[in-house]
Amino acid sequence: MPTLSPSLLQISWHMKEQLNVAQARLAHQASAAAAVAADASPDAHASATLLEQEQQLNATLVEETELLHQHVTRADAATMAVMADAEDKGVRLRACMADSKQLHKECCNLMKR
Repeated sequence: MPTLSPSLLQISWHMKEQLNVAQARLAHQASAAAAVAADASPDAHASATLLEQEQQLNATLVEETELLHQHVTRADAATMAVMADAEDKGVRLRACMADSKQLHKECCNLMKR
C-alpha cells in the first residue's frame, strides 16, 4: 500500500475537519429549521382555521342576505298591495261621498217642495 506524503496527509486531515465543521453547521441549521417549522405550524394551523371560519361566515352572510332580500321583496309586494287596496278604497269613498252629497241635495230639494 502506498503511503501518502505528509503534505497530502495534512491536506486530507484539513479537508476532513472542514467536512466535520460543515456537517455540524448543517445539523445545527437543520435543527433550527425544524424549530422554526414547529413554531410556524400552530400559526399556519390557526390561519387555516381562521380562513375556514371566515369562509363559513361569508357563506352564512350570503344566505342571510338572500333571505333578507326575499323578505324585503315580499314586504314590498305586500305594501304595494295594501297601497293599491287603500287607493281603491279611497276612490270608492270619494264616490260614496259624491253620491251622499247628491242624495243630500236631492233630499233638500224634495223637502223644499
